[in-house]
Amino acid sequence: MVYFVDNLIRKRRQLDGLPQLPMQNRLLGHLHIADEVTKLFPPGVHAHVWSEHVRTKYKLPKVFYLDWRQFGPLGLYIGDPVVASKYVTTTQSLPKNPLARVYLETFLGRNDMVTAEGVHWDSLRSIFNPGFSLGNIITLTDSIVHARVTFGDVIHTKAETSELLCSRSSEPARRPWKLWSNGRRLNAEIGKEFDLKIRRRAEQTAPGEKGAIHKKKRSVIDLSLNAYEKETSMFINDGWTAFFHRARQETADILKQDPYLVNKLEYTTTVIRETMRIFPAASTVRCRPTPGKAEAGVLGFVIESETRKQIPMLADAMLRPVAHMIHRNTRFFPNPLKFIPERLIQSQTAFPEKKLFTDAGKDAFRPFEKGPRSCIGQELVILEVKVILALTAREFDFVLEYPGEEADVRYPTPENMVDELSDNTKYGKAIRAGTTKRDRFEGHRVYQRLMSAAKPNGGYPGRIYFHTW
Repeated sequence: MVYFVDNLIRKRRQLDGLPQLPMQNRLLGHLHIADEVTKLFPPGVHAHVWSEHVRTKYKLPKVFYLDWRQFGPLGLYIGDPVVASKYVTTTQSLPKNPLARVYLETFLGRNDMVTAEGVHWDSLRSIFNPGFSLGNIITLTDSIVHARVTFGDVIHTKAETSELLCSRSSEPARRPWKLWSNGRRLNAEIGKEFDLKIRRRAEQTAPGEKGAIHKKKRSVIDLSLNAYEKETSMFINDGWTAFFHRARQETADILKQDPYLVNKLEYTTTVIRETMRIFPAASTVRCRPTPGKAEAGVLGFVIESETRKQIPMLADAMLRPVAHMIHRNTRFFPNPLKFIPERLIQSQTAFPEKKLFTDAGKDAFRPFEKGPRSCIGQELVILEVKVILALTAREFDFVLEYPGEEADVRYPTPENMVDELSDNTKYGKAIRAGTTKRDRFEGHRVYQRLMSAAKPNGGYPGRIYFHTW
């Protein structure tokens, strides 16, 4: 016990002189912060939503340490995009943190692209890059439109019945037998599809025409197999006039014939991006290379942009460039809690004096992360959402409604999250007194919960209605 306590106190002293949250005593470190956020924030809230709250409340710089050892990890939280890109993800791309790898390998196995490193990762990424390239993704518009039309028929039925709906998001089961069973079934189904795909490719390639199939196929799977084989008002003025007043099926046909029309939806794209700025799904978690395995030239510190203070990356620290924090950095996003799509268009922004459109701000928007390990599917995601909006937003309205509550409940957007939870506000006083439930964050009833990635609380329940013009 004496050794344990002494070792823990020695670890705490590593943080002396470094930006960190207040430490009540050396033994407990920052555990009191966990107690604080548990009492103030809604149950199950995603951890990334309170990092900016504690930074603001305790007046910390954009890079700081949070120490929960031995009950949790030591984390270096980064809310500065310049620091994140230069030292962690882009100029210097550090390895994924072992804790993240252990967690993800539980579901993905040991040969997945998300947790792979070095040559193995490079090989996997090169196999999938062609299929996920922007040039190829745009050719899949007709398939996305077809799926959306089918989805539209379902929505139409739901709008007629006005039944209460919600998405089904849950944390994947981690019980060993369940993981084994689910993994076995999933592998079997994927195996069938791959066997069928490979058989069809072989049938479509005539003898003596090796490689002919490569020119015919354009699906992500086919292009990945090719690479593997080789290696081994808001909308009216936004381009919507091409199909705004047309029927859904006619609009779908237009998009199938000319998929590049979606590239003209600049403001629609900006609305999507601003939504993802406020509600990023996840952030990367990195670590310093293992001593003895570090590549030459790898820096073991970061320099905070505003204070110019050099902060070491401690050996056992989780390096966390938190997108949720970075997207609330007022140097790039003034009034960060407000939904202002125009802020992301240089010619329309009301904040031209800010740094978003400078070299310092080029990596400030990062819902898909930045650098060589950014999300490979980001172009596909944006395309899918644009198509869905083009075929849905003008026809249906969605109204938030939690079971047993009034429909379309809205709370005021606070100036900052500290004000929302302070004991000077009606809501802050009520949650401290236990007279109201903790049911919001930054004014949003649909706050983000930790379910592998960030998911909407309660599955975003509500009803669909036909839109009337």
